[in-house]
Amino acid sequence: CFPRVFVIHRYIIIILIYLYMNLNLWINTIKNIKNRFKNTKFHYKYVNTVIITRKCIDDNFNFASKKIIDHIYSKKSLKFYQIFYDDVIIHLFTPNIDQKIKEILFRYFVIGNFFKEIYDIEILSKVKLFLILSPHKKYFPKKSKNQITFNMDMINSAQCLPTKSITIFRNEECLKTIIHEYVHLINFDYHLRYIPLKNINVNHDVFMSESVAEFFAVIINSVLNNPKNPISSIKKEQQFSIRQSSIILYLSNGITYEELFNMSSKKYISEKTNATAYYIIKTILLLNIEKTIEHLPHIEHIIHDLIKSTKLTKIINKSNIKLLANKRYSARMTIT
Repeated sequence: CFPRVFVIHRYIIIILIYLYMNLNLWINTIKNIKNRFKNTKFHYKYVNTVIITRKCIDDNFNFASKKIIDHIYSKKSLKFYQIFYDDVIIHLFTPNIDQKIKEILFRYFVIGNFFKEIYDIEILSKVKLFLILSPHKKYFPKKSKNQITFNMDMINSAQCLPTKSITIFRNEECLKTIIHEYVHLINFDYHLRYIPLKNINVNHDVFMSESVAEFFAVIINSVLNNPKNPISSIKKEQQFSIRQSSIILYLSNGITYEELFNMSSKKYISEKTNATAYYIIKTILLLNIEKTIEHLPHIEHIIHDLIKSTKLTKIINKSNIKLLANKRYSARMTIT
């Protein structure tokens, strides 16, 4: 009888935590975990050297552009390490373990503990991490008279095979990117990968799974980067996200936020990657943080209400954002 009662009580506790989920709880949890881990030393064991083959590229870097793949090939080989912490083992493939790689590993365990403490999801072990941090930066193209199509070369930094592996192939924003990919890794957003957003003028299915992963990444990254004043950093990220969304709209023949969700409009966003989800839908979530946190992971129940209530055009106009047609802007998703 006792074990059953224990299980019931355990789930009651989890339900109560969900009811009182808010930004302050997230912030305090992340800060406490970071403090616990700040002096942690991981154990590294070199296993062997792996030659970079076509199969390796096809299996782990199929979201990378040609110029990034060329950079990966230039490395010729990767060193395979086993990383140990408590009962967790990480299989790391990287040219060398430098300070940036160590920080990514640190964040893997911080994020893992965050999801364990907040959502009762165990840290995944025996995951493969492929970390080849190319110098190629994200970018938006210059304004054009023709329809601009946002693609992987402009935007993507990584990919994930849920429960199996994470690959990061850009140095830019890599510390934020590991958070985003961990959300996919643990299948937190699993159901959202099969629910495309309806009534939106985009030529590509818009999946909220990417918006949720980026929402987590922005919040957690802000706290880790500025634990003394995370709210200030989050506000800066909100403003930056508004700016990046305005660039997407501006480059898409000047489509307005209202036209994006008006199916009678002839204007639309053209993409071969998840640009709308990464930037615009993520911005909607960031401008409604408490509601988003309260309903996670099931934001499909509130997203259309949030879209209607978020007057993004007015917010963009109030932000007095001035864009130049002949300038190529950064496609970063975070400002820090």
